[in-house]
Amino acid sequence: MSVVLDEPLTSDPTPPEPSGGAWRTRILPVAQGTPWVGWALTLLVAVVGGALRFYRLGTPKGRIFDEIYYACDAQNLLRYGVEHATVEGNANCVPTGTGAFIVHPPLGKWLIALGLKAFGTNEVGWRFAAAVAGTLTIVLVVRIGRRMTGSTLLGVLAGLLLSLDGLHLVQSRVAMLDVFLVLFTTAAFACLVADRDAVRRRLAATPDDALRRRGPGLGLRPWLLACGACLGAALATKWSGLYFVAALGLLAFAWEVGARRTAGVRRPVRATLTRSTLLLVAALVVLPVVLYTLSWAGWFASDIGYDRHWATQNPQTSFGFVPDALRSWWHYHSEIYGFHSHLDSKHPYQSHPYGWLLLA
Repeated sequence: MSVVLDEPLTSDPTPPEPSGGAWRTRILPVAQGTPWVGWALTLLVAVVGGALRFYRLGTPKGRIFDEIYYACDAQNLLRYGVEHATVEGNANCVPTGTGAFIVHPPLGKWLIALGLKAFGTNEVGWRFAAAVAGTLTIVLVVRIGRRMTGSTLLGVLAGLLLSLDGLHLVQSRVAMLDVFLVLFTTAAFACLVADRDAVRRRLAATPDDALRRRGPGLGLRPWLLACGACLGAALATKWSGLYFVAALGLLAFAWEVGARRTAGVRRPVRATLTRSTLLLVAALVVLPVVLYTLSWAGWFASDIGYDRHWATQNPQTSFGFVPDALRSWWHYHSEIYGFHSHLDSKHPYQSHPYGWLLLA
């Protein structure tokens, strides 16, 4: 598979010199077959997976499991632009007029709100966005599998397996956040694979004399920026997206080092550090953080959001240059972190990780 580094990851100052043009063929992404056939089969798998996800989407009736939180949050986001506490036990999510302590960022709930806007406050409305996200993830898996293996058959098989996976199917039919996190992290990986292929094509087209020492600069790399945008969306859905920021950042670095080494660049690790570190940090760290912050725009613009005026009620003498809104936002995040850190209650139906592969 083309994702494996062609040679060991090392900063050896004297890597083997490229022999002839053989390495240029070896570094190029694998061929993927006839494009229209690939897209036709991708759409066929998407139709199968989508049918399973949209069929009788309004069943079961009522808000099930954590839909009692997220569907109501989405409804109040449409009303006020920020989550409100609701009257306990009220089926219509009637707000109490006070901000609600919310432990997940807003983006996933805004996506649920789009379904409510389109189809009304009903089961189809609050589950529609999840079904769309699940279907799009199937498309991404087919395309990723095809690109990485060069086999349309293997890509289609990967997509079919996901479309029939019980856990993914259920998460695609309920108004919860997990399926959106899966969509954005899968999209981030797809963009990173596309960036890897673009980097390799760029190196293969570079003359030998330009590959000496550090090798060429790689330009703006739009697919890398798209990866960062998807990671930002993942973070703005759930904090667990942070793990993918770290993992994909390291993977992007490793893939580039491997590509430069295969191209005969001397000191490929140092070359990647000097040539690409700034862009990697900007695209895969700074951009996600900026987009995450922007996802809280409704909270910043509101007067009723939870902890919105905490800084005003708790003035300080140090760090007085920090705006009250940012201080309040930071305090809110510290409370969210405390909630997740001390959450130890168990569900009676939970399963142990060792049994997940067998759905035990």
